[in-house]
Amino acid sequence: MRSRHGFWAVGTQAGWPVQSQDGHDRRTPSRARITVHYTSRTTTPTEASFASGSRNATVFGWADAFASAPLVAPPLFNVMRPFGFRDSLRSLAGAVLVSSLWTSLADAQAPWQQAPSGRASTTVTLTQVVPQDTPADRRAAPLTIAIDYGQPHARGRVIAGALIPDGEVWRLGANEATTLTTAVDLEIGGQSVPKGTYSLFALATASDMQLIVSRKVGPTANVYDAAQDFVRIPMQRVLRGETAEALHIALEPTGEAAPLGGTLRIRWGTVDATVGYTAKP
Repeated sequence: MRSRHGFWAVGTQAGWPVQSQDGHDRRTPSRARITVHYTSRTTTPTEASFASGSRNATVFGWADAFASAPLVAPPLFNVMRPFGFRDSLRSLAGAVLVSSLWTSLADAQAPWQQAPSGRASTTVTLTQVVPQDTPADRRAAPLTIAIDYGQPHARGRVIAGALIPDGEVWRLGANEATTLTTAVDLEIGGQSVPKGTYSLFALATASDMQLIVSRKVGPTANVYDAAQDFVRIPMQRVLRGETAEALHIALEPTGEAAPLGGTLRIRWGTVDATVGYTAKP
């Protein structure tokens, strides 16, 4: 079919009539279907539709794809001669091949990198003591206390007074916020912390450290907001002779049946800060 501005070729699925430029009906020889092709007198084709075994698979913007690649694209159609079915298949195959090669080349050249810090966690699980023959539906579900944190490494850098700054709030980890999630009410350093999820920060000085429990959670929780402080808890801080390369936060249970609890420890470099906690199911 011919228009004032160019040539259209309209096709359909296998075994259906195809109207070509010369105006005669022809039969498609395979399952491939050419839906619409248009060639302007002055520009290269910019839109085409193709389906193989499907009436909905469509390919658009071939001209744009070629324009972005450092290759010269052959014209999809030759407007000086009738457009045929084999022409469409050759054009489609060429476009798909060049696009695939270009994508593979870009993927092969793209560099990879890894995050400088991993994630670590510490979890304590509380279970109810019941007779062994107690039915499962009569047993209480376990309760957990967990701290999840980004684990930075020293890599030769100074920790005390630098990576753990004196007199400044530190996010107590790397990257995303350090979170405390507890399914049981806690008492940390004599301060009540109801069950829930919190973000943890620290404020260190040359001689001590405070653990800051914040209500702020979510994607921006690693940005400290003093207005979201729930409680500040004093910790005991000492400097050890041995250096810890990576930040280590641990919940260390006492191992006793009662009272339930233990020690929350923050260890990095020569800094070792601790505070006791008690769980109250």
